[in-house]
Amino acid sequence: MTIWTVLVVRIGLSRREFSTTREQLLAGLVAGAERDDSTARRIFRGVRLVSRFVPGATCLTQALAAQVLLARHSMDSDIVLGVRHDARGRLRAHAWLYYGGRIALGGPPAAPSGFARLGSFGANGP
Repeated sequence: MTIWTVLVVRIGLSRREFSTTREQLLAGLVAGAERDDSTARRIFRGVRLVSRFVPGATCLTQALAAQVLLARHSMDSDIVLGVRHDARGRLRAHAWLYYGGRIALGGPPAAPSGFARLGSFGANGP
C-alpha cells in the first residue's frame, strides 16, 4: 500500500498542483483525533524506505503520502510548507509533516528554523 501511495502522490504532483492532488487523495477520508503511534511510525518508516526507490520523491511527496496513509487510519497530521534563500541567494522550499505536534517527516525538530512559513495543511482542510 505504501509504495502505491508514494507513486500516486509523485505522479499526481508531477501533473497537477499540490492543492488539487491533495484534495483528490484525501477526498472521503476523515482524519480524527485517533492516535496510534505504532502504526504512525510504521507509516513513516515505510514512506522513507520506498521513497528511496521512487525518482523525485521529494519531501513534499513524502509528507503528502504519509498524510494520506495516516488519514486512512483516521489519524490527523499537518503538512507545513516553508521557503528560504540559501547561501547563494536561491529560493529553497521544504515540506514537513507534523504528527502529534512534532515533526515526523522532513527533518529534525529544529529543521524549520530559518524558513518562512507559507502555510499549513491539515488532513481535513487547509
